[in-house]
Amino acid sequence: MTPTRARIRDHRIRSARIRSARVRAARLTAGAAALATTAGLVGPAPAGAAEQTWVDGAWVQDTIISCITGQPAPGYTARVSFAGNGGKVPKVGETFYFKVEVGLPGLPCAKTPVVMPELVLPAGLAYADSAKNPVRWRKLALDGGGSSYSTKNLVFDKGQYGVLVGLKSAAYPQGGPIEVRQGQSFELQVPVRATRVMKGMATREPQCRERLSGDAPCPVKESGDHIQVAVSKSDTGPMDYVIPFVGVHVQKGLVTKLAAKVKAFRNKAGTARITVGGTAKPTGKVMILRGKKQLAVGKLKAKHKGVISLRLPKLAKGTHKLVVKYAGSKALAPKKKTITVTSR
Repeated sequence: MTPTRARIRDHRIRSARIRSARVRAARLTAGAAALATTAGLVGPAPAGAAEQTWVDGAWVQDTIISCITGQPAPGYTARVSFAGNGGKVPKVGETFYFKVEVGLPGLPCAKTPVVMPELVLPAGLAYADSAKNPVRWRKLALDGGGSSYSTKNLVFDKGQYGVLVGLKSAAYPQGGPIEVRQGQSFELQVPVRATRVMKGMATREPQCRERLSGDAPCPVKESGDHIQVAVSKSDTGPMDYVIPFVGVHVQKGLVTKLAAKVKAFRNKAGTARITVGGTAKPTGKVMILRGKKQLAVGKLKAKHKGVISLRLPKLAKGTHKLVVKYAGSKALAPKKKTITVTSR
């Protein structure tokens, strides 16, 4: 028995918060309405879902033996996509979504066809589930009809490669694999947040032999800035998994606050308390300039939590225009601000 089939048949999945060695726990909520079951009904999307502009990865498709013809037929299909807010490339520190779509156009002989996605994230990408941005799911017919989004009944467990996703149901009240019948698709949307710049398709793609043959996802270290989803299934066909991927692009975050509290004197050294706030944890060089002359400089570290104090030289009595400058980092764009200081 292969490991994939053992997981599908054992259905051992715990109701847990999303956790792994490199992601923080995500808080699961049940703020949306329960899954609607009326065929053909397209329910309302959660706040922000309708505005998403998705960047799609490539479809991956397995083959099955049709229960009608006994011949090879289209099996499970899967795709991963990601979206920035308002169609823009997400920034470091901002929450954005990726989604997984799994469909079954063919008719397998399994009495109850089921799937179980396993989410494999690149380094520097963390789950960001919250009441405002929950994990959500729905089932659709391949012609577009289906149910509304729901945040209920999802369960998570640590898998062999990442985080396993299942659903509570009448058959599996504690959580288990997800039923996807012929003509149906399952969609899962997951909020994440990047801690670094990501270059997506400009980095190494997960094109290892194991992924192409459907045996396993590629190692994270060999997959660049790509999300992989290993979808195990009850009718395995020639592959144990279908494993789509998508390259994720994330640009530098923004400095949301740059402030300085300065005390300057003509007969003694002064002080400057600089506060830098951003969509990511600010680190890097902070300077105070008068014209092109550098008056003070310091290195902001993560332990400073965005606040650093600098020592100013003596300044002649009167008013001075100074420039407070944050040089930026790998995660945050630079920013500067002109201030007026009175030396006494």
